[in-house]
Amino acid sequence: MNIILGEETVQGINDRYVVLELDRLQFPNNPEPVTAYCMVESMPLDDIVLLERWRELHNNLIKNYRLRNWNFCEDAIEHLKGHWRGELDSFYDILLDRVAKYQIEEPKDDWSGVIVVDADTLTTN
Repeated sequence: MNIILGEETVQGINDRYVVLELDRLQFPNNPEPVTAYCMVESMPLDDIVLLERWRELHNNLIKNYRLRNWNFCEDAIEHLKGHWRGELDSFYDILLDRVAKYQIEEPKDDWSGVIVVDADTLTTN
């Protein structure tokens, strides 16, 4: 899996590769968040028939994460792990950890799901 930042980069490759949204990142001195994507370069031939189904489930996972639908996120991650040749499993583990934390303590009302990147830490806003 290759990590890609920004819409401009995705535009040239999304017709040749599987490109999936991961997170939105807020960098210091940048007023607008940047979307991080991943590019899945290859898949087993047997998995091609399920490609659109997995892509849709992944996209719904990201959507429901931002909507705070934690149960949907857990279920979706359970179904997605192991697919994409396992390339996204570490991302799904990180997201599952966040979801578990938010189920215990709901994020603040102004939470947007954007990851704030600073020199020392990563925080979710």
